[in-house]
Amino acid sequence: MCKGDHPNWRKWKPLGNQTNPSTNPTVFSVGSVPIAVYKSASVFTSYIKGTQSPDLHVGPHYHVTAHHTHHYSRAYAAMVLPTVKPPAGKTLAWCYEIMHRKDNPAVTYVWRTPRLGLRVEAKGGIDLRLENKGKGWTPTYYADASNEGPNSKNQTKFNPAKLPVHDKAVTATILVECAQNKTTDILKATFKLLDKKGTVLSTTTLLYVRPSGAFFNPGPTALVPKLRFARYMAYVSKSGLPDALYDEADKCEMTGAKFKNLQLYNRTSKAWLPWEWSRIEYAWSSQPPNIPTLDIASSTATKRDTDIFSCKPQEWYQA
Repeated sequence: MCKGDHPNWRKWKPLGNQTNPSTNPTVFSVGSVPIAVYKSASVFTSYIKGTQSPDLHVGPHYHVTAHHTHHYSRAYAAMVLPTVKPPAGKTLAWCYEIMHRKDNPAVTYVWRTPRLGLRVEAKGGIDLRLENKGKGWTPTYYADASNEGPNSKNQTKFNPAKLPVHDKAVTATILVECAQNKTTDILKATFKLLDKKGTVLSTTTLLYVRPSGAFFNPGPTALVPKLRFARYMAYVSKSGLPDALYDEADKCEMTGAKFKNLQLYNRTSKAWLPWEWSRIEYAWSSQPPNIPTLDIASSTATKRDTDIFSCKPQEWYQA
């Protein structure tokens, strides 16, 4: 454990608003990092502990997945973008600015970034998200499947040369569509950012293009791939060193984040369906003591398609 860790995290008890309908998660750990699993505890051994462990200590976040299937080909979410609040005595800019790490001279700086997005998992994964590094909200993606973003060498010709940045955006939508033909795997994400009056500030389409079969897993019939959609919100800190991720108990607060109108498109029934509890296979959060509010879409009529998330990094974890 590092200086600043809080080893007594095991005393943490789920809050009444930690999630609904599951208010009693199964708690695990990876190194010093606590993990709260709200649905399908088996996911810890089969998925989180292995493929997700490098990312668990980089900031509080939660992750919800749909089932791995060939039935879903699109996912949609409307978003209420969060507000960042600095701790007492600090300005808002402090939560985003470069910060020198006195405890580790090798780490030159850290910044914290709110992120909300959808993810597609097949042969590797791709995060399609909105993020804010202090200048405003930007649509982007990162494909860990091939270590590419929208302006990487093989993707530049499919995407805008410059991505929009909006400091007046308060809501947004994202539509992700997956398709495969004989030559190509294609992921298409359409982002809309809106101001407080509901005026559209920008509409951005980003494409991730790979040779057919390079990203998607084969489904039961040709050109009907199997994949898994996921959704997440995170408050990430990352050092300036490549591949070196650190967390910081800076007490900057991310509040008011919401997913609304969460939907999955069933290609078999040709219908949009609410991405409610029954269509969730796995749900968990990392660093739950740093997450005072997490409300995951249940199967009740009033909140079957809405997630609510807030976090305040007060405990420092490092895997």
